[in-house]
Amino acid sequence: MDNRGGVGRAASGNRRLKNLLLQEDNRFCADCNAKDPKWASVNIGVLICLQCSSAHRGLGTHISKIIDASEPPNPYANCALINSESWLRHWPEG
Repeated sequence: MDNRGGVGRAASGNRRLKNLLLQEDNRFCADCNAKDPKWASVNIGVLICLQCSSAHRGLGTHISKIIDASEPPNPYANCALINSESWLRHWPEG
């Protein structure tokens, strides 16, 4: 049995996450529009800046699970992150 399957999946997930970070819609924080977000809420599916990640952490992991999206290896790299623009289209203004 080959044990490298998990390593290959993690590398593939990290590549996918890097590609998501490079997408035009993901170049800004989903909450405040700050440039170059490096954090992700994996259960909400958005990329956010350091300042907003702190606010999300304060909500608790049952609301927003925060990870450093720029720090491999990333156990959540296979999560289906949506881009900020898509998220904002579905988020009610208020």
